[in-house]
Amino acid sequence: MQLILNSTNSPSSSVRPGSCCYFLLSIAVPFMAMIALLSVQPNAFGADDDSQPIASVNRHPVTASQLQLQFFQQAGSSLPVQHDQAQLIEKLIDRELIRQFLEKKKIEADPQVLARRLELLSSALESRGENLDDQLAKLAITIDDLSEMLAFEIAWRTYVTKSLDERRIREFWEANRQSFDGTRVTASQIFLSFPSEATPEDRKRTAERLTDIRKSILSGKVNFAESAREHSDSPSKSQGGRIGSFERYGQVSDDIAKVAFETSPGMISEPFTTEHGAHIVLVEEVTPGDLSLEDARPELINKLAQQMWNERVATERKTARIRVFAPKK
Repeated sequence: MQLILNSTNSPSSSVRPGSCCYFLLSIAVPFMAMIALLSVQPNAFGADDDSQPIASVNRHPVTASQLQLQFFQQAGSSLPVQHDQAQLIEKLIDRELIRQFLEKKKIEADPQVLARRLELLSSALESRGENLDDQLAKLAITIDDLSEMLAFEIAWRTYVTKSLDERRIREFWEANRQSFDGTRVTASQIFLSFPSEATPEDRKRTAERLTDIRKSILSGKVNFAESAREHSDSPSKSQGGRIGSFERYGQVSDDIAKVAFETSPGMISEPFTTEHGAHIVLVEEVTPGDLSLEDARPELINKLAQQMWNERVATERKTARIRVFAPKK
């Protein structure tokens, strides 16, 4: 899920990441796309009864309607929508674990903030010539469903805001400055895709082939660009594998960006694999950034919030009683 945090509850005239309007519009904008999807298949996941439990977390049921809402919520974030029902169910279980944790901590959404969120969302839809009630009906969710989703986001944000102190933010900044200060890396890659339905042996052979290609480049027998044109399965092969210049987050695949930022200029990374294939990255140049901690603070807080989410889920899963039910025939 995307965690949008902002230090103010007042609306902003500009729509920017981290702002209240951005949070709401990130939900409002995909309405029409979701309507198009659900108008073809009103129940996106095939359950005969939206109240049918698909899982339970500490004996609390997770229903098909919540699964549909999770799909809707993820479509409203900046993350790719996952169509795999099993993955969505796991995300929904994580969300329920966090909800129960917040409930135990007695952390709730401020009713005034929630009302303002709904008001802004309704206004955003009206500006598009749409009506909130009509859109919710077409999406097969209720105003209570939407309110619960927004209330959960607000409660989580409240917990993060209370839990994060300045020391932790500054320590995270110092340890990860390059990732947030606008530093840019210019890089190229060679990518070998895995065969469809690749076996572990297929993956191993692909990685070994890329290791041999890397050795040839390092020995001086061929340069990186020539090898990319000959061997790479990436569209960038025609440019000698050149990816271009990018910051740490949000511009290229996170797997590639992470390795590139850990590789020194002029060096070629060790081969690494993703779900799609094997990669090596050549870092050509690193351009230092000039953003201050205050400039980077919203993104720092978002990353720390994601870290806190993952840590809390891992802790709660250790003792939780979780069941996933097979769909009824």
